[in-house]
Order: sequence, then C-alpha cells, then structure tokens
Amino acid sequence: MIGYFAHSTGTEHCHYAKLFAKSNVVKSLVFTDSYLTFPEDLKVVRIDDDYENDKMFDPGHFQSPDFLRNSPVGLPNVTRRNRKILEYCDNLKLKCMIIDVSVEIAVLCRVSSIPYAYVRRSTDIQDKALQEIYKGACFLLAYYPQELEPDNTPGWIKDKTLYLGFVCEPEIKSLSPHNFDLSMEYNLLIQDKDGADLPIDKIELLADHLSDKIMMVVGSSFRISKKSNVIFLRNRDHLDSLIKNAEIVISKGSLSTISTVLKYNKPLLLLEEASTFSENCYDNYYKNLEKHNLATILKFEDVSDSLQKLRESWLSTFKEHQFGSFQLLWKNLEQFNEDIEQFAINIHQINQQNQDYFNSSESRSGTFKIV
Repeated sequence: MIGYFAHSTGTEHCHYAKLFAKSNVVKSLVFTDSYLTFPEDLKVVRIDDDYENDKMFDPGHFQSPDFLRNSPVGLPNVTRRNRKILEYCDNLKLKCMIIDVSVEIAVLCRVSSIPYAYVRRSTDIQDKALQEIYKGACFLLAYYPQELEPDNTPGWIKDKTLYLGFVCEPEIKSLSPHNFDLSMEYNLLIQDKDGADLPIDKIELLADHLSDKIMMVVGSSFRISKKSNVIFLRNRDHLDSLIKNAEIVISKGSLSTISTVLKYNKPLLLLEEASTFSENCYDNYYKNLEKHNLATILKFEDVSDSLQKLRESWLSTFKEHQFGSFQLLWKNLEQFNEDIEQFAINIHQINQQNQDYFNSSESRSGTFKIV
C-alpha cells in the first residue's frame, strides 16, 4: 500500500490525491487535513491541521530552522497529526508516502525511515527547505511533461524526477437548461476558490476587450457587474464542462485546471500571481507554457497585445500534448514489483520508457505496454 498526503491549501492537492486513489483503490491510502469530500470507496485518513492558535509558543522567540517551513512549537494538533500518520504507516506497512505538499511531513517521513516521493511544481529552486526535501526524497513526481522543465533546474533534480505528463481526468456534467443557457457563447474566467479573486474593475476590463461574448466568471465570491456581458456563477460544480464549452479560458496557475484546458485544446490566458513559497510560484511554468505556445501570459497594462499574442500563437502552433495518468505510475511500479528502492534507482529508464509511450499511438488509445 502507498500513502498520499494531500495538503488542505487550495483544492489541487486533494484533486490529485483523489485521482491517485481512484487509479488503485485497494493499494492507496490518502492522508489529508482538508474538509473536502472524497468518494466513499476511497480510503481516506483525516488528520489534524497545523494551523497556528493561542497554544503555540511565541514564534518571535522560537523561530523555524532553515530546513522547515511551518514548524510552530507547542501545538498539540501537530503532535496528534504526526502520531496518526506514523501509526498508519507502521501498522499498514506502507511502502512509500507521496507528499503533495509539505516540507514538515517530508522531514517526518525521512527521520522515521519512511520512503517518500515529493510532488514538484515547475519552478526555480531557490528555497533552501525545498532543496533539502528534494535531496531526502527517494524520487520526485512531476505532473507535467519534461519539456516544460525550466532551464535552470539542476541536473540532479531532473534525474530524480518521474515525469507523468499532464495528469487530467475531466469530470463532465450536463449543463442542463435549469442552470445554464446552452445557446450562450462565452469566455471563462476561473478565479481562486480560496478567495483571491480579481478586482471587479479588471474583470470588466477583460469583458470590454472580449465584448463579443459573455464573460462567465467562476470564483469564490458572487458579485454584480455593471457590464451586461459579465455573469458570475455561484459554484464550480460544472467547471470541467464549462472549460470544455468555452471559447477562451482565463485562469491562474493550477496545474489541474491548466491540464484540463489543454486537454480540450482551448486558448489559455494565464493570470500572473505571487506566492509565499517557491514551489507554488508559477512564474517559470508560465514562461515555459508561453514558450511552447500552449498559453499566453495576460498583461493587464496591455490586454489588447496579450489577446493578439494568444490568437497568433494558437492559430499557428497548436500541437498534441503529453497526457499521462496515475495508471501509468502504477504500471511503472508494478514493473519493479513495487520495490521502491529499485524503482527509484531506475527513474531514468522509466522516463525513457514513458517517453516512448507518450510518443506512441497507445498514449492516445489509453493502453500501456511494459517493455
């Protein structure tokens, strides 16, 4: 059995944890502090979060070491979380823990002699804690093609990374007449589910530049616009279906959302964003998507120019992308009888084999042959 730790920040980590567990229900175990729901047939362990409260020691006097990120002192919920994870790992003899993402859980696994894999984002490597976590991992996972790896990524990190391609399994739901006008042509603006929405003036600016169609806005808040072509949706239940039917998609850097947009061959405008931690900073990832003409970075100081670049790149250079799945990961593991040591040692060979698969007709038919 293999564990998958999914951090509660945002929804992407749990999204991938669900896809991983669905790909092998019997051999998967999800750990999360998230409130999000999972299908009943999946094995999910709910653990305490690491949110700060009044029981913690004063962080001004008890600072975190450089190899940690969020390590408050005196929080019993963190102690309970760690104990529960270790108990499950020991009792069920987990072969490996996939961590998406938490520096502290990675350290917990390493000092407890539990093999772990760390989920990467396509970013530059400036964070000291992240560098150490990558060193301590048996292997690394990337849910994007190797071609999107930034040029400045050190060779040793590439050598430890298993590239699964874009991992995407859209959930298509009917856009019934009860909640959607099926005759409507629209562009789709996807905002942060956790509240980081664009100001209304920027939304209306985009709507003005794309005035020939409705601007459908999906986000965390419901607002009213003075523009007749701006519509806010109250929930994201039909997000994959909305992406499938949109003309242009405007979104931030969620890997899962971007993968779905590319799956449906939709023009993609990327909203720039700042992040506290380098692993969640999508700057280099955005640049590589733009470099490969898979998306265009939106510049609010010149929206017209951004839209023109999008049209030119999309019309001239669209090509089929690499899409993988967690079934591919399980096939790779089975090839080594789920021996994590041998699997990690042979990452380079596995990447070569998977690249042949991505380039073959079998990748489009969904079959996989073990060579």
